[in-house]
Amino acid sequence: MTQPAPAGILVEQKVTGLDIAALICAVLVAPVGLILGLISRASAKERGLRPNVVATASVVVGAVISGLGLLLVAAPLLMSLAFIASPR
Repeated sequence: MTQPAPAGILVEQKVTGLDIAALICAVLVAPVGLILGLISRASAKERGLRPNVVATASVVVGAVISGLGLLLVAAPLLMSLAFIASPR
């Protein structure tokens, strides 16, 4: 039998289905993976466990891919607005 961890000590959680789903979604549908990774990390901390590497990786990958996607959408719009607003 395993003994519970002393108070104030965080124990690393095992990889769950939510962690795996978060990582897969972070690659395929980045914002969804980011949200699932954050949910997984929050639920681990709520149970007194340390979030695992898979949940953290899904948050990082989801944030980076979402940021790049946002940049790909926003940059052409901002450049076109700058071109329209520039004096001729």
